[in-house]
Amino acid sequence: MKRLMVFMLVAVVVLGSVGLWSRLPVSAEASVHALWIFSDEVSTPAARDTLVQRSAASGVTDLYLSVYRSALNSAGRRMYQDSDIADLIGKAHLHGLAVWAAYGNTDWPAIGCSPSSWPLQRMAEVVAYDTANPTAQFDGVILDVEPPEPQSEAAYQSLLTLYQCTRAFLPGNLQLAVAIRFFWDTAVAFPVGGSVKPVYQHIADLNLDHIVVMGYRDFAGTAACAEGDGLICLDQDEIAYADTLLKPNLILVGLETANCAPSECGPEKVTFYEEGQAALNSEAQLVATHFGGHISFGGFAIHRYNASYLSGLPAWPTENPPPPQGVIVKLLDSQGHGLAGASAQYYDAGWQTIPGSTDASGTLVTGIPTTRGNLTFRMTYAHASTDMAQNVTSNPIVTFQTAHVTVELRDSAGNLMPDGEGTGAVQYYAGGWRDFGTTTGGQASKELLPLTYSFSMNYAFARQEKGGQNVAANPTVTFQTASVTVELRDSAGNLMPDGAGTGAVQYYAGGWRTFGATAGGQASKELLPLTYSFSMSYAFARQEKGGQNTATSPTVTFQTAHVTVELRDSAGNLMPDGAGVGTVQYYAGGWRTFGATAGGQASRELLPLTYSFSMSYAFARQEKGGQNTAASPTVTFQTAHVTVELRDSAGNLMPDDTGTVQYYAGGWRDFGATAGGQASKELLPLTYSFSMSYAFARQEKGGQNIATSPTVTFQTANVTVELRDSAGNLMPDGAGTGTVQYYAGGWRTFGATAGGQASKELLPLTYSFSMSYAFARQEKGGQNTAASPTVTFQTAHVTVELRDSAGNLMPDDTGTVQYYAGGWRTFGATAGGQASKELLPLTYSFSMSYAFARQEKGGQNVASTPTVTFQTANVIVELKDSAGALMPDSAGTGAVQYYAGGWRDFGVTVNGQASKELLPLTYSFAMNYAFARQQLNGQDVNANQTVAFQTGQVHSVSGTAVQYYAGGWRSFVQDMQLLPGMYTFRFNDGNPNQAVPISGGIANSIH
Repeated sequence: MKRLMVFMLVAVVVLGSVGLWSRLPVSAEASVHALWIFSDEVSTPAARDTLVQRSAASGVTDLYLSVYRSALNSAGRRMYQDSDIADLIGKAHLHGLAVWAAYGNTDWPAIGCSPSSWPLQRMAEVVAYDTANPTAQFDGVILDVEPPEPQSEAAYQSLLTLYQCTRAFLPGNLQLAVAIRFFWDTAVAFPVGGSVKPVYQHIADLNLDHIVVMGYRDFAGTAACAEGDGLICLDQDEIAYADTLLKPNLILVGLETANCAPSECGPEKVTFYEEGQAALNSEAQLVATHFGGHISFGGFAIHRYNASYLSGLPAWPTENPPPPQGVIVKLLDSQGHGLAGASAQYYDAGWQTIPGSTDASGTLVTGIPTTRGNLTFRMTYAHASTDMAQNVTSNPIVTFQTAHVTVELRDSAGNLMPDGEGTGAVQYYAGGWRDFGTTTGGQASKELLPLTYSFSMNYAFARQEKGGQNVAANPTVTFQTASVTVELRDSAGNLMPDGAGTGAVQYYAGGWRTFGATAGGQASKELLPLTYSFSMSYAFARQEKGGQNTATSPTVTFQTAHVTVELRDSAGNLMPDGAGVGTVQYYAGGWRTFGATAGGQASRELLPLTYSFSMSYAFARQEKGGQNTAASPTVTFQTAHVTVELRDSAGNLMPDDTGTVQYYAGGWRDFGATAGGQASKELLPLTYSFSMSYAFARQEKGGQNIATSPTVTFQTANVTVELRDSAGNLMPDGAGTGTVQYYAGGWRTFGATAGGQASKELLPLTYSFSMSYAFARQEKGGQNTAASPTVTFQTAHVTVELRDSAGNLMPDDTGTVQYYAGGWRTFGATAGGQASKELLPLTYSFSMSYAFARQEKGGQNVASTPTVTFQTANVIVELKDSAGALMPDSAGTGAVQYYAGGWRDFGVTVNGQASKELLPLTYSFAMNYAFARQQLNGQDVNANQTVAFQTGQVHSVSGTAVQYYAGGWRSFVQDMQLLPGMYTFRFNDGNPNQAVPISGGIANSIH
């Protein structure tokens, strides 16, 4: 698709094949090389002469001359003076140049087409000039009318009407051309209500002599617009449509050479100004070559004279002479149409290469003078060459013509091969094998020079050659296939029915190729009549047959063998189904299902090849490799009779206790339970691992080959567990029995000690053991009973002491000891400050109960530290007066208590103090003094062994206090000491009773 780009059209130049590009001329059919002139090259003789001289020397064919002048000339026309115009036209005609009057403005379509309108008045002036100057008439009119964009449908219709009425107004001998923008492809109706098509197609439909397409670019590009919008891309739609109208030379390709920077004619890519003349010639030649075979391509139109083109500016010479003309070599096809891309040579003391190649019209213009007389030419096309001698003086056009060669592919019945059955790829030999084409409907055609060639047909991956056919005398080459049938028959010679499986057939042609699948035992295919190898794939196996000539022997037969696989027991009998069926496989690119035995046998038809077989029985799988079923179609597997024994440590079969046996075959499988110490089973003769599960433990034996050693023996060990005391003696039952366990998937009962021992038969494995004694439990891990069958647990002699604050054993007072083993357990009572007990050497917590209090010690490892010591603190309770002095007995004694599960007597102060040994804990203490009681809570006697109570002095200011209340009314003595607290006082002066708080350590005043 063209990209819609709007930019101002300025001038156009048209270039023809006879001009413009040295050594690279365009096709002969494109004859126009036109040049726009917008500057005043008319008013002076020198300007006129320079224009004509430069144009004629550069192969220009047409001058598009802007003649409009706003002022009237002497003849009353808005043109240059008639005499100046006539002089220019006369000189141009003498040099073969046509002169066109160039007109147009953006508003012309809107003005309309009445005879009095401005556009038609200008056309009338051209006609009037021609009438007044019959020997120097204009050759045509070109309109450059570019209305503002975007245009509506009505605007386009007005533009088309302008073109149409202009053509109708001008006399028939005056040509009319128009310049159009490349993006005028909007679909409109024209005339109004008429057919709808793109604007450029309506313009091409009009009676015009040329259409200049202003698709300005500075590169040719390609027809693929996605790769860039070059000249070819932007002009190809107009040329393609004009071709359908069969209008020769109608479309001219516009080229821009102006400096767009000051004139704002568009971006740099629209003009060749920067690139220069050589680049313009090169790109224009690419365009001419691309469009050379199109009837409607007429040449080029260049904008504009003296702006850069023919100006003498750098890179723009004043002349651009056409290449000299010489002998023309042409290559035509069998229908007379030109063939592009052929190269030519001529003989002149050796073969000389002619530069270039034939264009789309089949023409190659040479530099060979036509005066050379007799020459021999060689044409090379499609890799082949042929020679021709010709007198080029009498006939300078040397014409070669190809033959239309057809290669046929026919089936065995003689019919052309339809595409649905496959196409053939054809080659011919011309200095090497060359591509001819691919058949369509069984045929492929190509234009070739009329010589003798060898041909090849590639069909269904095979290749057949035919040599030495003269295509001048016989242009049709025929290849015919053969109908090849491949059969699959069973061992009885019958065609294999589809229910028994189909075969997949291949043949070798440069590689293994699909032939087809059998149906009713047969498959057929059309193949070139050659020698092939064939293969049959059946039941996953593949058999090959080599070197069969299908031209003489088109039927290929494959036959299967009847294969039987047997399963026999250790006695040689076929295995009955009640003893288990075997699953058979065979290897053919992978393990494939053969079948299951019935009565010990399974059978199948297989291609007569060498296979490996496998028998899966009782979860195990045995393979047999490399049996040739063509020579030996029966395959036998035989089991072994396997016995597993369980014997005790003395070597006797264990009749009473049952062991459970397993064997490993892709997983652990049940073998059976021992009876009388034995279990037996038929197994394939392989190497297995076995396991014995006994007394909750499991022992494995790995890698026993039962083909050579069919008896598997497991033997237990006699394991003894001992409980010994700290002196190493077996623990007598009177000191307590131990309960033994061992770990086998869980803790299992071993037994209770008797006389310090317990015994049990166990599989010789590594176990963990535990001893439970005196409520505690000790474990021993990882003892290998095979190497060390005696397990010993030994207790520790644990002593718990009770010592006073001076570190002495407390002989008189008894402490009660406990230890923690799943709960608090009785250890004993101290005697002489000590208690002892045999315990398993573990870590325990201990407690001491003394003087109604209880202290715990946690986490003592009696194995390393068997002595546990509790020590009391010497606690002193003081009673001090308000001045801080110990209270003398004369002032009264205090009775002390402490709290340990209840209030316990501590003692009575003597001269203000009382003492007692207590476990170092936190206690609450109470002091009873002068009938009152004070309590001190939460004193940690381990940190502070002194507990102090202090009284306060009470003074009656009035001297009238007589009593205070403390559990009853008590006599008040002036300045007496009382424990801190709230007291009520009674007075004898009539003052009411008064409750007063008394504080310790100060003098308290009351009424």
